[in-house]
Amino acid sequence: MSAKAICSVCGKKPNGITNIPNQIGVYTILCSECLEKLKPFRISQKYTTLEAIDADEKQTIEKAQQNNFPQAVIDDIKNHFNGKRKEVRKQEDCSAILLTTTNTIEGKPIRKYCGIVSGHTVVGTGFVSDFAAGFADFTGTESTLYRDKLAYAENIAIARMKEKAVMLQGNAIVGVRIEHENFCGSMIGITATGTSVVIDEEE
Repeated sequence: MSAKAICSVCGKKPNGITNIPNQIGVYTILCSECLEKLKPFRISQKYTTLEAIDADEKQTIEKAQQNNFPQAVIDDIKNHFNGKRKEVRKQEDCSAILLTTTNTIEGKPIRKYCGIVSGHTVVGTGFVSDFAAGFADFTGTESTLYRDKLAYAENIAIARMKEKAVMLQGNAIVGVRIEHENFCGSMIGITATGTSVVIDEEE
């Protein structure tokens, strides 16, 4: 952030680790003291329900108005919470998407093919994992560290594939395939692919 940034409310230039400038919108910058007045506003807060967003937005705007914050700051606060709403709706849409490795879904006629979607991720195994895997190979036991990392990477790839399906307005993905590839020995690449479709959910 630019060193010339000043607080949009008090007009002071934030300085030092106790008064770090906080960008809460496209134009709004608040020093730590002014941001403190906006409780329960939290820049990095992760929400799971729209109701929680509505409650925090209402209280935050009330705090801003009580402290005579400029309208531009209040508008940025509203934009911030609208962005959080989009994140929650996106999560809900992704979680509702049906996945199948087959080309059809029994009892759910395909109404539209939206296009091929894919998700990718690459993770490093790490020295500790490599050592543990080598020991597991020597003793003939399962490498739980590799197993957990593989599952983690697959979940990321699938989540990214779902996000692309939502962007294409699909509500299911058929023909799902998950592929693994080694890069440089200690890097694992995961690719999840499928076809985004619109199915008749009322059948």
